[in-house]
Amino acid sequence: MDIAADDSSALILTYRGVYFYSRNNDENWSAAFRRPPLELLLRRIRDVESITFGPDTSHAFVTAEGRNAPIVRIDLTGVFNQ
Repeated sequence: MDIAADDSSALILTYRGVYFYSRNNDENWSAAFRRPPLELLLRRIRDVESITFGPDTSHAFVTAEGRNAPIVRIDLTGVFNQ
């Protein structure tokens, strides 16, 4: 899981997918996590391990366990408008 530097959104990575949560300014994370997330498509990666927002939150990066693990970039530019 990663929370954006501006505290407006969070990403949760599971073996099944990536889940995006947004938070309103007047809302705590507990309330934000009670709403259904936006599920993001992720190409099949074996043994996914971690996710992080990029420096400007327009992208996220996912990697897997092991040597020479791929790093996958996820475009988030359209996510904030949903």
